[in-house]
Amino acid sequence: IPESQTVLIPGSGVDLQQFDVQPLPLTNKIVLMACRLLADKGIYEFHKSVLLLKEKYPNVRFVLVGGIDSDNPASLTEQELNEWVQKGDLEWWGHQSNMPQVLSQATVVVLPSYREGMPKVLLEAQALGRPIVTTDVPGCREAIENNKTGFLVTVRDEQSLANAIEKLITNDNLCLEFSHNARVLAEQKFDIEQVVKTHINIY
Repeated sequence: IPESQTVLIPGSGVDLQQFDVQPLPLTNKIVLMACRLLADKGIYEFHKSVLLLKEKYPNVRFVLVGGIDSDNPASLTEQELNEWVQKGDLEWWGHQSNMPQVLSQATVVVLPSYREGMPKVLLEAQALGRPIVTTDVPGCREAIENNKTGFLVTVRDEQSLANAIEKLITNDNLCLEFSHNARVLAEQKFDIEQVVKTHINIY
């Protein structure tokens, strides 16, 4: 296909009014991961990274949001999650539908996935002005600007993930800078109005 006949659309877009920029919580910090609770989303790496950080930063809350998919062999079990919660490793908020409200409670949004299409949660989080930590894999790397709206980390590497989270939870100025950049990126690249217009123009 000639390049002149090719248009690349970055994902399905975000409603920038529904996901409007929200103040960043810098006193009671929450590091939040929201996804289907599957191994290939990087859940185990997130849990291991929390264990690396928990003792050093006891005031930071680590939260998993999402439902269990019992029909999927890659899904976490309720028993595993309940064990983590009972040990005090992290909080599990279950399946949530009001994502603007859920994501706006986060200081940092994390998705250490093994591979994605264009992860909607990262686009929505950036629209709200949330710094991101995600993996340097297809889909995830296209969703953020590394060292500008968030950090790309090595896939399947909890230490790399923990290091990036630590950089953000210990540096409020960096969080605020990434927060501002994230909203700008969402406005420039992921506005659903623009995505719809691009589709209509093609048709």
